[in-house]
Formats: sequence, structure tokens, C-alpha cells
Amino acid sequence: IKVVLKDIELSENDISFAKSQFLPSVNIDLTGMVIDEYRPNPLIGQAQRSIFGTGRAQQLIYSEAALAQIKIQKILLEAQNQASEQEILDQTIRCFQAYFGILQAKTNVAIRKENLGAFDTNLELAEVRFRTGLQNNADVYRWQSEVVKAKQALIEAEAQLIVAKLQLNALLNNSIQGEFDILDATLDDEVFRLFSESN
Repeated sequence: IKVVLKDIELSENDISFAKSQFLPSVNIDLTGMVIDEYRPNPLIGQAQRSIFGTGRAQQLIYSEAALAQIKIQKILLEAQNQASEQEILDQTIRCFQAYFGILQAKTNVAIRKENLGAFDTNLELAEVRFRTGLQNNADVYRWQSEVVKAKQALIEAEAQLIVAKLQLNALLNNSIQGEFDILDATLDDEVFRLFSESN
């Protein structure tokens, strides 16, 4: 966003430069001469000290090329303004998407933790049934396998949450290592209203 705003500033400078063709230009030349007291010749009008000066001023009154250049630069500035606005909106939508990506990843982590807790409970029950002789150990092995899979799924979900946070940090130009958390959102939150208005 800072880059595109700088581009607008440069386009404004291009307009000022195009308008500068209509500014007056003034040239002044001065020449001074001093000769020693024995050399001046009054017969030919030569003085011991003399200063010569010339001046010239110019003003562009009308030029189709110069006027066209100003119009072109104004059109380019308007195009740059539109491109800058588009870039700002694109960056804003990327931030919204990264924010929602974190919310989704947080929800996924919470679901994986609940699954792991449920599978741990079922494993404990299967172990109790096995020890009491109500079931064979096949059910214990099955729940042990489910617990291992649930742990793996939880680790993957936590990794996705870290990646989602890194993406938002990068978009906001924050320190990549900066640890943060975001509040869970509900459908009544203002962020959803802003998101729907931006579409």
C-alpha cells in the first residue's frame, strides 16, 4: 500500500513537471572587465572598469503538445488512483481472508482436541472392559490406533493454525515471530458486516 501511494505521489509530480512548460524562463548574463590603469584607451571607448549585461525572458503562451501532455498526465494520475484503490482493496480482502483462515484453523484445532478427548475416554473404557474380561483386546488396539490418528490430526491442525497466523502477520507487516491470538467471531460480529459490505 505504501508503494502504490508513492506511485500516486510520483504521478502528481509528473503533472507538475508537465505544467512547468508554461512557467516563464529568464536568462541573465553579466560580464565584468577590469584592466590596469595604463591600458584603457578612451579613444575607442575602452574604460578601466566595464560591465556588460544581457537579459532574456521567455513565456510559452500556447502549445498543443504541452496541453496534451498535461491532459495525459492527469489521465495517468486518475488511472494510478484507481490502481491504488484496487491494490488497497485487494490487500484488505487478503487480510480478511487470512483472519477467517485463523478462525477456521482455531475451530479445527478445537474439534481435533475434542475428538482426541473422546477417543482417550473410549480407550480407557475399552481397557477397563478388557481387564474385567467383558471384551478381548482387539477393541483396545482399535482405540489406541484412533488415539494415535487423533494426535496426528491435532498436530497437523496446530501447524495449520501457525501458518495462518504467519500469513496474517506478513500481510499486516508485523514481526513474523510475534505471538498473538484473535477472539472467536460470531455471525453477529461487526467484522462480518464489514466483510459483506466490502463485496
